[in-house]
Amino acid sequence: SANQQNREHFFSSASLLDIARAADFETCWISNQPMYGPWDNVVSVLAAQADSVLNLNTSVGKSTRTKLYDEAVLQVLGSFLQAARGRNQLAVIHLMGNHGNYCDRYPPEFAEYAGELNPFVFGKLAGKFDGVLNCYDNSMLYNDFVVNSIIDLIRQSGRTGAVMYVADHADDVLGGLRHASSQFTYQMTSIPVFFWISDGYQVAYPASREHLEKHLDELFPNDFVYDTMIGMMGIATDEYDARCDLSSPAYQLAESEALTLGGKRRYVTPQNRGYHQGSNLRSLQQQGLALRVIPHRVNTLGKLAQVVWDGAQGTETDVRIDQAAGAIRVGHDVESLTNGTLEEFLSAPAAATLGKLWLDVKNVTPDNAAFFQEQILDLDRRHALRDRTIIETSNPAAGLAALRAAGFQTSYYLPTDDMLAAIERGDDAASAGLADAIARRASDGAFTAVSFDARAYPFVAKYLAPRLDPAVAFHAWDLTAKLWQPGLLDELRQRDVFNDPRVATILLPCDSVFSY
Repeated sequence: SANQQNREHFFSSASLLDIARAADFETCWISNQPMYGPWDNVVSVLAAQADSVLNLNTSVGKSTRTKLYDEAVLQVLGSFLQAARGRNQLAVIHLMGNHGNYCDRYPPEFAEYAGELNPFVFGKLAGKFDGVLNCYDNSMLYNDFVVNSIIDLIRQSGRTGAVMYVADHADDVLGGLRHASSQFTYQMTSIPVFFWISDGYQVAYPASREHLEKHLDELFPNDFVYDTMIGMMGIATDEYDARCDLSSPAYQLAESEALTLGGKRRYVTPQNRGYHQGSNLRSLQQQGLALRVIPHRVNTLGKLAQVVWDGAQGTETDVRIDQAAGAIRVGHDVESLTNGTLEEFLSAPAAATLGKLWLDVKNVTPDNAAFFQEQILDLDRRHALRDRTIIETSNPAAGLAALRAAGFQTSYYLPTDDMLAAIERGDDAASAGLADAIARRASDGAFTAVSFDARAYPFVAKYLAPRLDPAVAFHAWDLTAKLWQPGLLDELRQRDVFNDPRVATILLPCDSVFSY
């Protein structure tokens, strides 16, 4: 079949319905989208190849209006399944899904999200996109219900079967562009693809499931649906390419060959930050580095969920002590506090998956240190923190003895400006004196680690390291390397701070729409 890789002509290629009917499948096209208009005529040509076409949407032209919500397809699908008459069946279901206007896509009982967005979840999006994101998320909730109901119908039929769900495009929701190709962004390209397979299917075709799982992180363009479906349906035909079948061991798509927008754009470019960030985080996992290189400043629940979805296994989070309110709040400075608490952060499902938590405590003092330590020890009882948490402070006099005694790693945040100035001056005697003073503070504070800006690594390596107990670990942040940059690991391997085995953790900036 025609796709962006083989550049065959669409109208002279076989369709999935052609192949299914030739293999004696009973075929049905069920649609809740308009079928007649400039956006829909080509789809209607395909639909007409099915044995039966059941159109629930009678709108014509450039319209996204519907009289029925997507759950209307369920009754039609149920009737089709019951009329199987012993034949194999293929049903293609074309949902309205999340097409704009998002508020029109779900019935009132699915309006779960409303009101102002929580900045602790959504970061700077709160107050700017409240209406559109509430409607979009409600449409997602309803779409999940419809798709789950489709799966339930197949499951309840007791037949050997499978469901493949794939979107035709994404929307640039926050840019307000939806999927206008004339204003292309990579936010329009990342789509959901998932499979449900019945118990009987897994018994009959165990290799299909095995290869689907094996290819979970592979690039997959939706014009490979044709070959993937043929492979999963077990149809033998010359009009099939196993290299385009996600359920085949032969599946392959190199980054350099991944195309979008009808083959007009490459998918893997420096501008596609989301792809590179996910790819880099997965590479760090594969190299055993996911607890060494972790995202910097993860201060909202949305950002936490995003980076964990991308593959992060550790995060750095800024916190501030609010003793008057009896809480530890998440945020870098007073202006960026969202009233979210560390308790809420740690209670998020994504936080439970983290193998390393770096907490940068911005305002610990001798006066509030006892309260802070009591709070952390209480959180430890509920969230098992001590073996995976670094407690960092720039105040060497804070006194964190209770946390050290409990097994927490405490890290002294080194004075960046002083060290960079020493490097700039190039005065060995002055640098040695500064290193002596820093080492004394680290020792007096009984810190188990020190943390520093990677720009100061030459000072740390030459002057400070010899003055510290060898058991003192190093942690660093490098704001010049980015988790979303192409070739990240190759870049890191050129840096002295990365190649020093004493540096246990390196923070890098990450890309997220949920930053605050």
